[in-house]
Amino acid sequence: MANGNRRIPRADKELDSYIRTTTNALLEFGPPDGWERLGLSEAQKDQWKALRDEWVVAYARTVDGRSGTSVAVKNKNDVRKRFTVFTYPLLVWLQVQKHVTIADRAVFNIPIRKKTVTKRSDMHDAPQTKLQNMEGGWIKLRVRLQDSEGRGRIHPQADHMEFRYALLPLGANPPATAMECRNLDLTTRALSVLKLPDTALGMVIYLFCRWVNSSDNKKSGPWSNRVQAIVS
Repeated sequence: MANGNRRIPRADKELDSYIRTTTNALLEFGPPDGWERLGLSEAQKDQWKALRDEWVVAYARTVDGRSGTSVAVKNKNDVRKRFTVFTYPLLVWLQVQKHVTIADRAVFNIPIRKKTVTKRSDMHDAPQTKLQNMEGGWIKLRVRLQDSEGRGRIHPQADHMEFRYALLPLGANPPATAMECRNLDLTTRALSVLKLPDTALGMVIYLFCRWVNSSDNKKSGPWSNRVQAIVS
């Protein structure tokens, strides 16, 4: 999380400006709209906006002179933490996308891509992936290397793991490839937990993942086989 935190201002006043400005950039009218041009899903855009709305209320209660209590500060810090956790993988992903402009990088505080390529070998194997329903809209994602057993771990040549997933009703045709899945996320952990919206309850999550070299995408690994679980 350290790299993601450096993109997001630490001071509340600067963070307030950052959240408002980045949300406005995602909501810019197109075609294509800002979020679509940047490659985010509509669900990701909606969650970004929802966190902005939460922050505006929570932050105001700590500075209006009436509600600056310890509870208000705790609520404000909770929104900050959730915003940071949510935006971290998206900012990491945007950093290596060729379609992100200099103006976008200024708004989202995304560093310019390095010209030097990290010297690492190609990754030819896909993650061994397992999904587990934890109820309440929570899904556990565990990955490991093809030739490893027991405890999961990330590929030593990978910067992170990218996963794409789709949420579909029972009986619907599942996605055949990862690129048919609109939801995208990243993780640097072999064990991750996803919190899906209440609207996903009773649906099926279909997921693909791959190892990623963020300096040279040609060295990233292939997509895994599709895995699935019922959300309950």
